[in-house]
Amino acid sequence: MCDPGIGHIVGTVLDAPENAAAVNELKEYARWAEFKAGYNECLGHVNPFY
Repeated sequence: MCDPGIGHIVGTVLDAPENAAAVNELKEYARWAEFKAGYNECLGHVNPFY
């Protein structure tokens, strides 16, 4: 990894549009999973009162 060319290759691969799209898709799935988990947790706290 001391060779600057390897760092450039790694940076190019990480910055590729295909990777950016995949990362954005994963973020969206994670956001919905967190939302669903938070919503279910909230329901778990509210339901005993009804």
